[in-house]
Amino acid sequence: MEFHPAPSGGARPVATGRVENAARDQLFLGIFPDRKAQHAIGDIAQTFLREQGMRATPQHASRLHVTVHHLGDYAELRPEIIDAAWLAIERIQTARWSMVLDRITGFAGQPRNHPIVLHCASKDAHTLWRETRELFEDAGFSRWLAQSYTPHLTLFHGDRPPPPVPVPIRPIMWPVREVVLVQGVHGKGEYRFLGTKQLGES
Repeated sequence: MEFHPAPSGGARPVATGRVENAARDQLFLGIFPDRKAQHAIGDIAQTFLREQGMRATPQHASRLHVTVHHLGDYAELRPEIIDAAWLAIERIQTARWSMVLDRITGFAGQPRNHPIVLHCASKDAHTLWRETRELFEDAGFSRWLAQSYTPHLTLFHGDRPPPPVPVPIRPIMWPVREVVLVQGVHGKGEYRFLGTKQLGES
């Protein structure tokens, strides 16, 4: 069944056929930066690579995002899975808020494949995570849900570990007005927007 992106305003995804069968497609709820923030993030990535002498390919602007929840890996992303996720997303009550990315840090990874990320300093990210975790748990996604949350945006996967001390940056900010249900297509580097939920006014 092929799904088209849902229009803004909380409308449900529209199903028109069968989801393309792909090995281990990912399903996740994400927050995507606006165009101005995309440019600022790209500049930060390039500057950091140059200053640190790292070798890596920065994430394409269209793939930059903050994951709220990973909702599973699927050989076949069936319509009922997407419907269950969307019914949970429609119940979100968290209001709009401002994303703030304030420093470069990272995580331990595989040799020559270390995630270098921007740290999210917005407390509202945790508020959204807690609310949606309960909603997705009720919707049957418990096996996939993390027990803790470190909100971040991945810049690239570097050939060396991140610096031992986080590197402060001029904060990058954008208004979080919506969250997006996304299918990450295995092997294609492609994100398909399955539906967009507008957040309410604060």
